[in-house]
Amino acid sequence: MGLATRPIIFDYFNYIDFLNDYFSFEKSLNPSYSQREFLRKADISGSAVLHRVITGGKKLNKKYIPNFCTALGLKKKESFYFEALIAYGNANTLENKNEHLKTIFRIRASIPEYRIIDKKLNFFRQWYYPVVREIVSLVDCRDDYNLISRMVVPPITSVQAKNAIKFLLKNGFIKKEKSGRYLLTEPFISTGDPIKSTLLARYHQKNLGINQKAVDLVPKELISNSSLTLSVSEKTFHRFRQEIQDFRARLMAITKEDPNPERVFHVGFTVLPRSRKKGSKYEK
Repeated sequence: MGLATRPIIFDYFNYIDFLNDYFSFEKSLNPSYSQREFLRKADISGSAVLHRVITGGKKLNKKYIPNFCTALGLKKKESFYFEALIAYGNANTLENKNEHLKTIFRIRASIPEYRIIDKKLNFFRQWYYPVVREIVSLVDCRDDYNLISRMVVPPITSVQAKNAIKFLLKNGFIKKEKSGRYLLTEPFISTGDPIKSTLLARYHQKNLGINQKAVDLVPKELISNSSLTLSVSEKTFHRFRQEIQDFRARLMAITKEDPNPERVFHVGFTVLPRSRKKGSKYEK
């Protein structure tokens, strides 16, 4: 099923997602639209190039960027952003990725609506930002960064705690009373519907590693672990994802009714493939 509206490149942090959504949209307008037609507009020979890129089998060579921008009908700023997405997606080291991510945010910051969105996304750049935000709302820590750092599980440094407070204040996630105590500006920070963002993917991946460290630091009775290994269709997978979103909303509603919160908990849900798809070449 195609997209109802043309995808806006600034909504994306992954150029492959953008390309796939672009083709879905073009197909919805013209069912006969093909990769061959796109390559003709891009003045690129060899039909395998595009297929390997959009399926994730090959990184897009930067020499093809101008051709792709032409075929996609991107304007100047959109082309700069597309190039930044490719550089970010193709980077091999964390340091390089971070540099290209800065470029992505710098371009988005020039567009008012994305400045607002990115405040929320940057909230998830460090796994401990959400934790510190909750801690200072529970405990009157004032500016005792050593206390804040020790309360985080696993502990962070006092410098990290100080930087977290600075970020949360600057971006309006907390406020400081005259007494010196910090308060939440809103009860919950949520990404809402799934955002096409490798930034959030990295946040969730980081939390998986942090949770492994935390397991050895807290009483077993405060840990709830369970898992299932199931064989289902892709349609049922999407039902699972909706059930998780609904359950997440219920947990937030229960949290609102809690009159006396005592500590910060991390609740995570992960559904991912543990086998390749039936009928794939790997099955043969």
